[in-house]
Amino acid sequence: LIKGGHAEGADMTDTLYTTDGKTYTYSSPRITSTNLHGTGCTLSSAIASNLAKGQALQAAVANAKEYIFAGASHVIVTSYLFEDGEFSMDRLLKMEEAVGKEHLVIDLSCRKRVKNYYVVTNRWQDFTEQKVTKEFLEELSDHCAEFLIHGVDSEGKRQGVEEDLLEILGEYEGNPITYAGGVKDFDDLDTIRELGNNHVDVTVG
Repeated sequence: LIKGGHAEGADMTDTLYTTDGKTYTYSSPRITSTNLHGTGCTLSSAIASNLAKGQALQAAVANAKEYIFAGASHVIVTSYLFEDGEFSMDRLLKMEEAVGKEHLVIDLSCRKRVKNYYVVTNRWQDFTEQKVTKEFLEELSDHCAEFLIHGVDSEGKRQGVEEDLLEILGEYEGNPITYAGGVKDFDDLDTIRELGNNHVDVTVG
């Protein structure tokens, strides 16, 4: 497989040469970014994984290319946006300039203290001073494409979703939101749909 990442043009084309003399090409739109180091290693690992799952070579390459393109299309930023317990707009603007608003996903880990939710960092151990509110999400939304919101006290426990946090997310109307935390059954999915005003997605597992 000869990669075309260093060639010119709006599209990037990789070429597969097989032992029977056949040639296959795989094209995808070129992603303009300086943060693509390691994609070749990831591509080869994805191809190997697909082959191990029993996929034919051509399909393994095609599916790996699709996987890489989907992964490289967005960058997730987490605790980098917080410095000494405070939200840093300067850091967010640097990320936006580096990758572009349309490629940026802001990941917020949220933990309740008394009556309010706060962003937590350092493996969810350290509370920042930043409350999680509709207004804060609106402030961030001008600089990102999506949000990933973790209800950290329930994540991985399958003991039910964090309804108070979902109510906050439901008040916000803007960029897509994916919620993670505590889903145990289909009733929880209904709760997310209701409290999230039918615009909060969810990840399970």
